[in-house]
Parts: sequence; structure tokens; C-alpha cells
Amino acid sequence: MRNNWKPKTITVSELEYKMKNNEIAVPTYQRGVVWTPRMQKELIDSVKNGYPFGALIMYNYEKVEKPLLLIDGLQRSTALFRFVNNPSEFFEEMDISDDTIDKLCETLGFENKPETLKRELRSKLVEWTKKQIGSDAIINMDIYSC
Repeated sequence: MRNNWKPKTITVSELEYKMKNNEIAVPTYQRGVVWTPRMQKELIDSVKNGYPFGALIMYNYEKVEKPLLLIDGLQRSTALFRFVNNPSEFFEEMDISDDTIDKLCETLGFENKPETLKRELRSKLVEWTKKQIGSDAIINMDIYSC
């Protein structure tokens, strides 16, 4: 028996495109989406930190115009799809570095940067960012409206 498996790397953007355009089908034996939002957020945190998250396994029909079958990876691909389409949903205070807060305080002219001010600034940035719905809103964010 010949091995026809060929590993291929695709970007998250390619995955999202294929999912949106029904180029990936989920077989009936898949259990459906069962990960909680918290589980999805933990995967996205791992991806943001550069940790490996496993392979998605898809079957490609040879010589037939059919969508790819998603054999394994439905939970992960769903979380990635949600992240690409609404990144603010996965944005948390820990995503803002202390260095960024320090630079922002400096830019705003706060000579003395008490920790309470830094915490409030971080909290307001997260609150404002979470109000941005969809990836287009994130791309077009106007910091002055914050």
C-alpha cells in the first residue's frame, strides 16, 4: 500500500478563506464544536506565544472537485477562525506589555506613573479594544478615539 499523505503548510488566513468559502467540509463523524470560549482562548494564547498546537489533518480527493475533508482539528480550526474574524474577542490585559504602558504614559505627559494609573490605563485600553468588532475594525482602529 502506497502512502499518499503529503504534508502541506497553510497560513491561518488561507485556512480562514477556505472555511468561509466552503472549501473545507466536516465529516459527519466529527463531534461538532465542543470547546468552550475559555478553551479557545487558551489555544489562541498558545499560538500568540509561539507554542506548537498540532497539525490539522485534511483529506484531499484526488482528481475530484470536492472540498477538503477536515479529519482532525475542528476545535483548533474553529478557534483560529474566530480569532481571525474577531481578534478583539481574544484580547486581554496581559497582551499589553509594561513597556507599552510606560511609553504611553510618557507620551501623555505623566511624569509620575503610579501603578494605579498604569492599571487603569491598561484596563481602559482592553475595554476600548474589545468594543472593536471584526478584523476590519481592528485594522482601522483610531487610537485618538480611545
